[in-house]
Amino acid sequence: MPISIKLTNRVMRTTEIIIKGSGEFVLGLVDREGRILMTKRLIASGSADVEVRTRVPETLNTLNGEASVVPVLVKSSSKQVATFGGKSPAAFTSQRCRALNFSSAVMKKAASSAAKRAKEPHMRLSAAGTRVGLSL
Repeated sequence: MPISIKLTNRVMRTTEIIIKGSGEFVLGLVDREGRILMTKRLIASGSADVEVRTRVPETLNTLNGEASVVPVLVKSSSKQVATFGGKSPAAFTSQRCRALNFSSAVMKKAASSAAKRAKEPHMRLSAAGTRVGLSL
């Protein structure tokens, strides 16, 4: 089956996330209404000096058009130190919320909800936009 890819000349703006230390790290990308549109889970193993770098987009394309998003720390190991765009996760999230006129209360609620879901004893798969829970 052929795959259609639409190329544009637009540059995607991203934020660099750096995680130092081993363990599991989960972040969510939250929209203006507090919906978690995407989560990213990284697992680092090795010495205490291990460092993981990743980038997350500042906007996501949805069925309703482009949505600005804010990265929110959902879960991290006590051994890990993370930075979002060179700042602490809380400082970066707060600054980005102010820049986009997002409610910080909505972001806190979304992060709390995501943290609860990250602890659930099943994994979530997405198939054509539908969430399916599988018990382990």
